[in-house]
Amino acid sequence: MKIGEQNLAEEIKNRNSDALEYAIDNYGKLIYKIVYSILNSFGDKESIQECVSDVFTSVWYNIKTYDNEKASFKSWIIAISKYKAIDYRKKLMKNSNIENINDYNIAALNETEEYILAAENKDEIIKIIKELGIVDCEIFIRRYFLEESIENIARSLGLTRQAIDNRLWRGRKRLKEKMISKVKKERI
Repeated sequence: MKIGEQNLAEEIKNRNSDALEYAIDNYGKLIYKIVYSILNSFGDKESIQECVSDVFTSVWYNIKTYDNEKASFKSWIIAISKYKAIDYRKKLMKNSNIENINDYNIAALNETEEYILAAENKDEIIKIIKELGIVDCEIFIRRYFLEESIENIARSLGLTRQAIDNRLWRGRKRLKEKMISKVKKERI
């Protein structure tokens, strides 16, 4: 059987090792980049390779948790990569004996700052989404936080796909306007 994006997850569930090889061939470089970006300042090349291997091992053993209704296989494997790399980074930091604060890479400080800004922005975005109204708020959360398909949302709310698309478009527009307004206020 030919393995492709359409049947990749199903073939891994069926324990087809060719499907895992397909995943490694098609997602290996992407996974390596993600892991490298998180572990670069904390681990060596061997730690990065080990983490990448663990990502694919996790895919193999946890494929039953994958739901194509919630996310694409690519999104799912990216999420696994991020969480594995973060776990590895915690383990590496715990096991390291850093004597001097200067031993920390400046990139780690920049990364922390980015996390803080992202968290602040996330709180602001959630606040704005709540202002959209009950139905629009639910649509936004289901689409962008839970990664639910538009068809699924439309079906469960008894709306057309076009209605969902329109509400998402108006919500994104309002979100953008509010964020631009916030940035302008901060510059004053």
